[in-house]
Amino acid sequence: MGDEVLAINDTPTTSLLATASDPALFADDLDRKLLSLPISRPISVQVRRAGTERTLTLVPEPVCATRYVLKTSEGITAYSDGFDIAVSSGLIAYTRNDDELAYVIAHETGHVINRNFETSQTERRDEDRADTLSVRLSHCAGYDPQIGIAYLLHRESDDMLRWFRSRSHRSRKGRVERMRAEAANVTCPAQPTYPAQTNGQETPSKRDPSLARRPAAQ
Repeated sequence: MGDEVLAINDTPTTSLLATASDPALFADDLDRKLLSLPISRPISVQVRRAGTERTLTLVPEPVCATRYVLKTSEGITAYSDGFDIAVSSGLIAYTRNDDELAYVIAHETGHVINRNFETSQTERRDEDRADTLSVRLSHCAGYDPQIGIAYLLHRESDDMLRWFRSRSHRSRKGRVERMRAEAANVTCPAQPTYPAQTNGQETPSKRDPSLARRPAAQ
């Protein structure tokens, strides 16, 4: 509402700005500052609103921290940086119904939940796990995964470059077969079957503003 944030838990935003790696992305730094605070404690935020300074008390609630970004592009793709998810406008136009779009977004959300930071040794496993979780997430969100995963067969028939598919993914038909078996026994709430994976790497310390994870072969 036009509030100017002056301090978070008595830490002036001017001091946070002074240590920002990129002042143009300072809003992301404030996001990370808030996310790093204990969820069990209220957060004090000092703001200036319409020329008047006031202190607000925020009570944290656990929610999904992932942001979903629309990329204006004719390409049919969706991808993530391990924190946030980008979906192209071309993919949204290509999907035939909300169930298909929900499947694609759930697949990328599965990567974020499973903390997949891909290496050549684990890509296939990570993609399989994201597929499994996508069925659970879309079902528990009220979508029909059996309809949603038909997106892959639709995409297969239209993809002229399907013979050059990345080795990190099974064939689309093979993926559909596995997910249909999963959909027959899905229960809610959706829970990842596997522990969060970092593949031996350190968890990235910040979001990538360019969402640089390579586009998924959806």
